[in-house]
Amino acid sequence: MKFTDSINIKNIQQPIDSELLKLQEFFAVALKTDNPLLEDINDFIVSECTQKVHPILTILSAGLCGSISENTYYAAISMELLQTAREIHSDVTNQTNSITKSNGSANKVSVLSGDYLLAGSLISGAKTNEITILKAISEVGMQLSDGELLEIKLQDYNKISLEEYLIMANKKTAMLFAASALVGGLSTQANEEQLNHLSRFGEFAGMYYHILHDVDFFDSKSVSSSVSQIELMEIYKAKAQNELTFFEATKYQKALSHFLQFSKIVYTNVSTATT
Repeated sequence: MKFTDSINIKNIQQPIDSELLKLQEFFAVALKTDNPLLEDINDFIVSECTQKVHPILTILSAGLCGSISENTYYAAISMELLQTAREIHSDVTNQTNSITKSNGSANKVSVLSGDYLLAGSLISGAKTNEITILKAISEVGMQLSDGELLEIKLQDYNKISLEEYLIMANKKTAMLFAASALVGGLSTQANEEQLNHLSRFGEFAGMYYHILHDVDFFDSKSVSSSVSQIELMEIYKAKAQNELTFFEATKYQKALSHFLQFSKIVYTNVSTATT
């Protein structure tokens, strides 16, 4: 998942320009391999990491609470590898892209590449030597799978309640945003109050973007709700903005406020890198 608006993304990247370059270096080392089946996807991840939502959120959250450290980079890498592994596996199970339209061998490469990145996510988390960070990574990994499975179940129904939809959206998307912000704070030894506000900011921002992307879902009136898609988005946007008011008005806080100014973020097309 990455930002696409070239103007707004500069407002987010500018306070951490040097840190994003360093993140790219950390990614290159973490993904170094002599396996040609992994080289393409690893190179793809390294080349795009400075535009990725989750590692940027992790680094800005660390800056908001203290100093950006080596542990921040490992935590950021862990979040992005987890997300990319999830996207690869989803591509295969959804059978909607070039991977699954290819032969069985390509499918196998995709699944194994996803498994490799998932293991890499845990290794990067372990390099922080912080059990709280590794615990957050493991827990959100389970939530992501839970959310994907819940979505499959809900697809069997012609109409679902707003409560069911929000639970699915929370597990499938918002929890990864929340964890990305949380591990950034954990990498700086932030206090409990700071961590709570960071986590809630990430969660509400994640809900905002999930609902933003579900235009077709709302247009088809699959959700039984008296609240419109736009109204829901504004509710979660306001909640996320409110969490930011807890923090001092620094360049990191200002950059995080720009997280809520995008009209679109896109899921990474990793299929071409695994075929």
